[in-house]
Amino acid sequence: MKKILLISFEYPVGKTYCGGVGQIVKQSRNVLLKLGYEVYVLISSNFEKKRPVKLLLPDDSLIRYRNFWAFKKEHGWHRFNYIIQHFINWTKELKKVKTQGDRRPKIIYHFHSILKRERDSGFKTFNRFLLNQERMIEIADRIICPSRYEYDNFMRYFPYFSEKVALIENTIETFPPQKEEMQNISNKYGIKKNDIVSIYVGRLERIKGAHILIKDISKILNKHKNLK
Repeated sequence: MKKILLISFEYPVGKTYCGGVGQIVKQSRNVLLKLGYEVYVLISSNFEKKRPVKLLLPDDSLIRYRNFWAFKKEHGWHRFNYIIQHFINWTKELKKVKTQGDRRPKIIYHFHSILKRERDSGFKTFNRFLLNQERMIEIADRIICPSRYEYDNFMRYFPYFSEKVALIENTIETFPPQKEEMQNISNKYGIKKNDIVSIYVGRLERIKGAHILIKDISKILNKHKNLK
């Protein structure tokens, strides 16, 4: 059975907050498990190896390690067939993996945003994040792009790595409609049968484009009288 290690800075375990990246990692894990792979998730939001890390096992149990070295001592990179990186930490470690010969694990970089594009758009981005993303793009055997928009950006910023990249659009987890809850929401906000409802999902931050919506909301409501 092929063993896969997913690396992420977040994952929905317990009651802690988890954003979109963690949700995508969760869905990826579920799909890979259904396909018969043995899937592990290394969770670490830190770049420092002395910080604690967590490892989610295929049976959903969670192991906590006092630091990155403790995880590496017990598992090591070579025990996995594939490493799928969803963050930009451990680049030096993954670069060493590339020198381990033909039996080394394949490295896949699943990015969620082009940081150069964010910086050029006026968002604050740490230089080390930019450098680490460029390193990951160089290190990876294959690269997964989350949307057509970011695919175009990737081709614009990193044309020399075009042969590595593949477009696999991110999706969101769906739930069956709850008619009673939908009726309660309609009653609460006065939503009628023929009204058009526009919903913004995401944090109210510039990096999510929320400032554009806030700026233009009055124009949108004036143009679409039945929009709620």
